Amino acid sequence: MGKILRERDRLAEIIRFEVEDKHVVKGLFKRLVDVLYQELPAGVDYQTLHDSLRPLAGTHPTAKTLTEYAHRLAGNTHNLQARRVVKPWSYQIEWEWVPLSVVRVRRTKSLGGRIGATLTFKILAGTPAALLTERFWTAKQCGFMARQFGFSRPPSPRATLPPRRPYMAPEQFTTLRLYGLIDPKRSSADVGPVVAQFRFPPSCVAFNAEQFKHRTRGPGYECPRNYPLTVLCHQCPVGYEECRAGCHAKTYTTQPCPTCKKDRAPFDPDQPSPVCVNCATKAVYLKD
Repeated sequence: MGKILRERDRLAEIIRFEVEDKHVVKGLFKRLVDVLYQELPAGVDYQTLHDSLRPLAGTHPTAKTLTEYAHRLAGNTHNLQARRVVKPWSYQIEWEWVPLSVVRVRRTKSLGGRIGATLTFKILAGTPAALLTERFWTAKQCGFMARQFGFSRPPSPRATLPPRRPYMAPEQFTTLRLYGLIDPKRSSADVGPVVAQFRFPPSCVAFNAEQFKHRTRGPGYECPRNYPLTVLCHQCPVGYEECRAGCHAKTYTTQPCPTCKKDRAPFDPDQPSPVCVNCATKAVYLKD
C-alpha cells in the first residue's frame, strides 16, 4: 500500500504540472494521456488509459481533482493492464476487497443510543480508490477490533508487566491499516462504497506494528517535539500531517471554549465545532 501512495504522489505531481487550472482542450488532453502512458508500468493499455481520463476533457480541473485521478490510476494499474476502464466511482460492480487506512475517529452514539466511535476509512486501491467510507463500532467492537489491528490483549490480574501495545481509546486506530470487502448491493452513488467485512492481512499488521513503535517512542522513534511519555500520542495536539504518530489529521488550535470556560482549549480545525475537543467527547457520554 505504501508503494501505491508513493506512486499516487508521483503521478499527481506529473498531472498537476501538465493540466492544473488549465482548460483541458483536445491537444492538451492527448499530451496528458501520452505523458502518463510513458510513466505508468508496462502493459497498461493506451486506449483504456485514454478512456479512463476522458472525464477530464473539456474541464478546468483543480489540484484536488487531479490528485484523486492520480490515486485512482495508481491503485488500479492491474485494471488498466487488463483493459478495464477506471473512471470516477459511481457504483460498485462486484464484491471487492480493498485496502483501507483509518483517517479519522470520532466518539459518537448509534441511533439506538449505544456509545462507540465512527471510523472514517480512506480506500487506498481498487475501483473506489481515493474515496471515503464510514463505519460505526460500539465500544465493545472497538475492543475486539483492537486485537485484530495488533494491540496487546488486555492484561490478566496476575500480570506483572504492562502490555507492550495497550489499547486505551478508539482514537489509537487512526492511520492504522486493514482490508474491507465492498458490498455492491448496499453501495451506491448516494451512500458511497459500503464495507461489509474486515480482515487484517500480515502486510497491514506489519505496518501497524511500525506505527506502534512511533507511538511507544523507542530508540529511533523519539517524539519529534520531545514531549514526555506522559503525553500519550492519542491525546497529543499534534496531527499526523506533522507527526507520523498523530491520531488526528491537523494539529489542534487553541481558543476559549464557551462550555468548559478554558481560555486555551483545544479545537480541531478538521472538524469545526462550537465547543472544544474535550467537551465534544464528554457530550457523547451524557445521558439524552
